[in-house]
Amino acid sequence: MAYTQADLTNVEKAIIDLATNRRPVKFVIDGEVVEYSAVELPQLRALRNEIAAEVSAADPTSGASRSFVVYGGKGL
Repeated sequence: MAYTQADLTNVEKAIIDLATNRRPVKFVIDGEVVEYSAVELPQLRALRNEIAAEVSAADPTSGASRSFVVYGGKGL
């Protein structure tokens, strides 16, 4: 399933709604209605992370970058 930025936005709004006790939360992903309750907030956050990673990987201009630092020397 290919997630979109709109899917990410919907999930983020659902997390806010659950965190502020507006339940149950319903939203649509890929034409399918999804409903969560407060008990499922950790699963909803995991879904958000999955969608965010996929959206970020699909968009090379998302600003995500990798870097590393190499230290060397004699250890003195």
